[in-house]
Amino acid sequence: YKLTPDATDVAELMAPAVRSLNVTRIAVIASAGAHGDSGVRAMQGAAAGGGLQIVGNVRLPATGDNFAPAARTAIADNPGAVVIWAAAPDAGAVARALRAAKYSGKIFFEPTAVADDTVTGDNRAAVEGAFVVHPVSLAGSSLTDTTRAELGRRDFVNRYIQAYDGFDGFAPYASDAVTLIVNAARLARSVDHGRLRVFLETQVSEGIAGSYQFAPIKHGGMESDSLGIFTVTQGSWTKFS
Repeated sequence: YKLTPDATDVAELMAPAVRSLNVTRIAVIASAGAHGDSGVRAMQGAAAGGGLQIVGNVRLPATGDNFAPAARTAIADNPGAVVIWAAAPDAGAVARALRAAKYSGKIFFEPTAVADDTVTGDNRAAVEGAFVVHPVSLAGSSLTDTTRAELGRRDFVNRYIQAYDGFDGFAPYASDAVTLIVNAARLARSVDHGRLRVFLETQVSEGIAGSYQFAPIKHGGMESDSLGIFTVTQGSWTKFS
């Protein structure tokens, strides 16, 4: 079972956000392996349906270092935006390589890029003004929170910051994973793997990261309306839309 957003949902939200910035030519830099594969496929589909042209499609080396060649190749045809489909810490390092290659256009990240080291230290200047698609829990707390789910997210964020002196974008997934399994065990009145699976497959739940709706043929349960667009402002992720 997967709690992180589906690549297709991320790409379909990212494409109109790119267009809203008057950009139509993009490049994609994706990590090696299955995660990068899913991102490339999703961006190709979203670009085709969203009026975007992919002018560069580059994969990062599996070694996880020396991203300069990939950055230079990606910007060779002058894209207006570069989508980095890679998890932290690679995401921040790729952004830094793009800026070192004199790229001054827009940068977009996918959810697994959200981590403290992406926006701090040597990466801070490179990622300022970059965008990310991420579950809305990244927005943290607000005085306008009124629903039970919003109040739960606010309480979770506040307690997490009190305990760890900062907020980790991956923490809500861990909380939701534990909650979903516990709920399945309660409904099943058992911890038998088969019974847990049966009750996980029918769960509809509002969690900390977002909302989930599992089915026997759908084990990636996060709903697309749980996602939002954020931008990096002075080293912090802030809500864009």
